[in-house]
Parts: sequence; structure tokens; C-alpha cells
Amino acid sequence: MQSAKASENTMADFDVAIIGAGIAGASLAWFLARDRRVLLLERESQPGYHTTGRSAALFNDPFAHGPLRALTDASRDFYLNPPTGFADTPLNRPRAVLVFGPDRAALAASHAALRAAGSHAELLGRDAALALVPVLRPDGVAAALFEPDCGDLDISVIHAGFLRGMRATGGVLVCDAEVTALGHEAEGWRVGTTAGEFRADVVVNAAGAWADEIARLAGVPPIGLMPLRRS
Repeated sequence: MQSAKASENTMADFDVAIIGAGIAGASLAWFLARDRRVLLLERESQPGYHTTGRSAALFNDPFAHGPLRALTDASRDFYLNPPTGFADTPLNRPRAVLVFGPDRAALAASHAALRAAGSHAELLGRDAALALVPVLRPDGVAAALFEPDCGDLDISVIHAGFLRGMRATGGVLVCDAEVTALGHEAEGWRVGTTAGEFRADVVVNAAGAWADEIARLAGVPPIGLMPLRRS
């Protein structure tokens, strides 16, 4: 996906400027670009270079908790039945998950909670778990939870779908645009970048692990986020 030329957009006015073109920024841009002038800024030469490109991408509804469970539940229909034309291939492919450990009581408690939440998870004994995954060390497996209803999300297809749809409805993507200054004035936000300067009524900080760096530029106290090398 090529970025727009900075010279075409320098000091252009937008309704929303989103900083960070990973999966969070790209998906938000996709939704907003339908009826707003959206600018998507990316520091790297291509979107999704960091966390998005390294995501394990497991659609793990049964084992999610709290807000993560709510977000997973809310996104299920989109991933299983995406909008027409969003992608040429399925976004989610079924994959079973096995969670094992040496504490049978803890696994049994988790199993009871999962079943109460509507999961189809099964509680397996050691022999059944080892039959499914023979390479496991028997002394580390007292029991296991088997969940057949998880899946693999195709992050590259999903991310590309959001970016393609955003641009099709008039959104602008600018890469190689590291944000170096953020200031609020009477007419809105002034966003200084290595690709030029832009104005927007609203700025969204979707910079992921670098969100604190963007917050500092805007005069917002950091919350302790740190970019770390992922496994």
C-alpha cells in the first residue's frame, strides 16, 4: 500500500488525524472515513510493521476475560461474516486450542467457569491430553482444557482490507510520517511530522507501544507504556 505524497496534504484540513496505522488505527480509519475526512499517519515506510505484523492472531473467545471477552464477542460476526468485498479469502480459520498444566483443580475451576459462560470446552485427563499432543512431558500434564471453537485470524488480509476500504472512501494514508509536534489551536490540532504539517479537528493516538511518546507531545501525562521486542 503506497502512501500519499506529503506535498499533496501538507497543511491540509482533516476531521480526524489518526497516529499509527496498525490494526487499531487502520480499523478506526475504515469506520470513520465513510463520513469524515480522515488522515492516517504512519511513522514507518509501511503500515503494520511492529505489533500488528507480529500478532499471534488467535481468535480466542472462550479464554478471554473482562473487557477482552466483550471486545472478542462484539467482533465475532465481523470476522466470521465480513462485509461484501472486504477480502477475497476468509478472515478466520477454525483451530482447536489445548491448555494444560500440573494443577488439575485450577483447570477444573477454569472449565466450570468456561462452561457457565457458554463455552464448549472439555476437561481432559492426562492420557487424553497426551494422546492429542504426544510431545508433552507427562509430569507437566495433570489435566487439560480442550476448546474446539477458536480460530486463526489472517491479520495481513484483515489489515489490508481496512486500509483498502479506508482509501476507497476518501481516507488518506501517509507513511514515513513520524509525528514530531502536536499543538492545539483555535482551529484545531496542528500535527507536525517528518512528511509535513497537517491540521485536524480531532487527533487519535493509536501509536500502540509508542502511545506515551505521542501523549507527551500533546502535553498529556504518560501512563507507563514501553515498546519492547516481541518474541
